[in-house]
Amino acid sequence: MFRFDNYLARSVDFIPSVRRIWQHHIVGTAMFGVTRKLKALKQVFRAQRQRKGDLSNNARLAAGFLEETQSLLAQDRHCETLLHLELCCKDGDQCSRIFFSRVAKRRSSKRVFQITDSEGQLRTTPPEVTEAFIDYYQTLLGGRRRNQPIDLRFLRPWARHFLTEDEACLLIIPVTEDEVKLAIFNIDETKAPGPDGYSCAFFKAAWPIVGGEVTRAIIEFFRTGRLLRQLNATLITLIPKVSNPTVVGEFRPISCCNVLYKAITKILVQRMRGTLDKLISPSQNAFVPGRSITLFGFPVQFITWIIECVSTPSYSVCLNGCLMASSAAHGAYGREIPCLHSSLCLSWNKADMLTVLVFKRALTTFAELSGLHANLQKSHLILSRAASPLRDTLLATLDFQEGHLPLRYLGLPLLASRLTIADCQPLLHRIDDRIKGWEGIMLSFAGRVQLIKSVLSALQIYWAMAFILPKHLIKEIEKRLR
Repeated sequence: MFRFDNYLARSVDFIPSVRRIWQHHIVGTAMFGVTRKLKALKQVFRAQRQRKGDLSNNARLAAGFLEETQSLLAQDRHCETLLHLELCCKDGDQCSRIFFSRVAKRRSSKRVFQITDSEGQLRTTPPEVTEAFIDYYQTLLGGRRRNQPIDLRFLRPWARHFLTEDEACLLIIPVTEDEVKLAIFNIDETKAPGPDGYSCAFFKAAWPIVGGEVTRAIIEFFRTGRLLRQLNATLITLIPKVSNPTVVGEFRPISCCNVLYKAITKILVQRMRGTLDKLISPSQNAFVPGRSITLFGFPVQFITWIIECVSTPSYSVCLNGCLMASSAAHGAYGREIPCLHSSLCLSWNKADMLTVLVFKRALTTFAELSGLHANLQKSHLILSRAASPLRDTLLATLDFQEGHLPLRYLGLPLLASRLTIADCQPLLHRIDDRIKGWEGIMLSFAGRVQLIKSVLSALQIYWAMAFILPKHLIKEIEKRLR
């Protein structure tokens, strides 16, 4: 799997290599020409990386070795770890053998050798593990789900503000070269690349050569309303949600998009930004799913751009450093609405069947219109003693699991009584874990102060925004901060 290393942009061969490939004439659209030339450059950069040595791989190995060493230092700062480090420093070639053997072991521990699929079957061989993940994400991202069309008359009573004709025209004025360049250069160079492997550092360094054609490719999308599928490809990287994941659902998918697609979406977002304050009330600015932008007077052309972006993606899943099969997305807005998540906590002062049925009907209607469905495995119903006679009936009606207080909600304990020191133990454990992770790092006094302010104090402040913290807890935190 190709990945452009940012250090290559500083080599003397970089500009001549890009210029040589970029002089080729490609028959087709501007978007097609850019993708073909980027593909041809991959062979050039692979050869340059082999001549210079795979520095990025060596850097990852060194980072892994450093992390392993720091964990050993945290466990034993006096004897075994120091002897091990002294051996690495003195023995030269022996250091290399120890270095690579430990990193290889660390890498092996992060690989997925077996997994339980969505049907509950254990997959043990590499092809079976790969198939389990492909089936899971093809169902999640590639499934066709038909949503009911939204009746604008149903939403009109809640729409009190609309775009003026001048504001609507500003959204669809021709995209300029300056807009494209600003969107590209506002992307962080350290952001993970998409399936094509190119980070934004490549485009910034080669902009005098590639800028004109890249700009024409992006403007071509806004002129025609059509997006080349290669530009809208997405790489899904799997991050474990738990320390030892055993089922496919215990991995969090992180989507990595190509730079040109990011630039297109940045232009769309920048144009919409000036209108959102007028259309969305402060109580709705965090989460506005299912809102029909047609109702607010958005131009048809602008809506077409958005629909094209979200209805034409294809996905590839990265597992154990390998790229697995691609899947085209379908369903409502293509990029499968189940990728969107929100947390919701509701409380009722009266638990009766009528209230529960109304709530269930609201969830069903919302799912039919938006495509967002409640995750029943994470949905809990907490009942008071007065509602115990209806317990089985209510749980069966909602198909939720029974929950008990206290439980965690948005990282905080949800309680039915006053906060006690026992309820605050998770906060102390998190602070202790952060401090242990820093023990092996050689930090100056100013560096320690900065970490305390930016990390440890933020944990305490987050809890203090929701609770009045006990005095004993504050004293315990202050001891640790010293």
